[in-house]
Amino acid sequence: MALNANAIIDKTEIKLYLKEASTAEDTLFETIINNVSSMFEVYCDNIFIIQALTEDYDGNGTEMLMLRHWPITVLTKVVYEYDGEQAVSNFKYNAATGVLMSTYAAFPEGFQNVEIQYSAGLAVAKADLPPDLKQAALKQVEFFYKRDAADFSDTFAEGMIVKAPADLFSPIVRGLLAPYRNIRTG
Repeated sequence: MALNANAIIDKTEIKLYLKEASTAEDTLFETIINNVSSMFEVYCDNIFIIQALTEDYDGNGTEMLMLRHWPITVLTKVVYEYDGEQAVSNFKYNAATGVLMSTYAAFPEGFQNVEIQYSAGLAVAKADLPPDLKQAALKQVEFFYKRDAADFSDTFAEGMIVKAPADLFSPIVRGLLAPYRNIRTG
């Protein structure tokens, strides 16, 4: 087992937090960290570790599109279904809000007819993530680690990607995650 690229914390951090010196539970810690990190992304409908994305959007006949993830770190490519690749210099974006704006013409109307390649996320590496987000991950990993092993197996069935209902998170964790939720869809 290894940590996924989207892991918010690492096993050294959780072991220090829990004052756990043994290596006996390392695989379990990695499993919980991976699941909690994915749960947070689903719950917040956002990305924390910067990653390159390719997404299709419906052209809406206006000069603005709202991208699914932010903060945007770089716009790489915009392709219209019938007009091909557009010059990236013809677009501006608000990194903090995920708004992409065409500076020369409206996005052509259509269904899934605009492909956008960009990178988004809060930090390049988990070490650079905000402390409150890392604290939320530590609290949630602690919660699952301290649960009964059978209950954990029911929560994280082997090979299953968990989509967490908000009631799995304590009010403290929900409060720490609040600034990172995509309020347009979350």
